[in-house]
Amino acid sequence: MPDSPLQSPTNREIILNLTPEALAEWKQYETTREVFRWIREWREDLLEQMGRGCFLNLNSVEATALQAAILSGEVQGYDRLLEIKAQEPDAQE
Repeated sequence: MPDSPLQSPTNREIILNLTPEALAEWKQYETTREVFRWIREWREDLLEQMGRGCFLNLNSVEATALQAAILSGEVQGYDRLLEIKAQEPDAQE
């Protein structure tokens, strides 16, 4: 996934205590694929809302900044979920 302009400089990865094979198997389950599909769709919807300026509050700069920060945080959270990784084999010992 390309770097997002919303990406935090303190990006934290989600690394599960699974082998790469077990993670790959889990990602093939129909339920897992459906959840990941929903996450991708919801993320795209948030980006579209941000692009349309749905977070703007013409009466308050502070409310606008807060809503933009909230939406940005949600997008970053979804990005992290979509990039879940397994531990490196030597790190599992």
